[in-house]
Amino acid sequence: MSSQLGRMLAIAILLAIAPGCAAARADEPVRLKQAPPLAKGVAAFPHLVAGASRSAVARINRALTAAEQGVGCVDQSAPNTDWSRSIFATMRGPRYLSLLAHDDFYCGGPYPDTDQIALVFNLRTGAPINWKRFFPAGFIDAAGPSPGGGESQPITVSSSALWKLYARMATADLKNKDCAEVLADPSGVGTGLMLWPDANTDGLSIQQADFPHVVKACGPAETIHRHDLAKLGISPAFLAALDEAHRRRWYDKSAK
Repeated sequence: MSSQLGRMLAIAILLAIAPGCAAARADEPVRLKQAPPLAKGVAAFPHLVAGASRSAVARINRALTAAEQGVGCVDQSAPNTDWSRSIFATMRGPRYLSLLAHDDFYCGGPYPDTDQIALVFNLRTGAPINWKRFFPAGFIDAAGPSPGGGESQPITVSSSALWKLYARMATADLKNKDCAEVLADPSGVGTGLMLWPDANTDGLSIQQADFPHVVKACGPAETIHRHDLAKLGISPAFLAALDEAHRRRWYDKSAK
């Protein structure tokens, strides 16, 4: 066999098996590598090692590394300070990676505090998810990181329709008169919302993003379930990806 014929045969074999290889990769969740903790009890964001293009992996990992800068108490060595963080993947493909960090911290002062950070990425590009593209035109007024923030910051969504839905759900769950008043008239505290896919429940989690400590208890995380998402007109492609992640259990089972 000539060398040219051999090369042609090799190319033909590669072309024949390539679709099967691609399907196998698409049939698996993204792979994450756990990074060493930032401190005792303080988890670091895992890094993506497979499940997206090389450029998308690099972009996501840069954002995850940057997300760990400046978190927790300003002075970790100060007495009577404490900070713990747990991180869960709420969706590990297809199409999207969603990581949720939960912080408990005390940095002095009268009260401890809690916080949640949701980072959701498009696995095709490595960019943070653009929620405006998943809802009908005009449903979301604005979506982006906090002023001065970049790809390592959670996306905050502004939507009067979505806020009304969130306020109604939170009010029903909390059954608290004071919180009901805050949720009905949030002027002065803000109506920004943080969203993330929750493959465990096959839904979209939603939480206020602006409340100060004094009213933060009035802004719990809520879940918009699958049938309600369809009624809102959310992208069928997004719903299909969420359904697949739920069916295949492509999420951290300890996240709930």
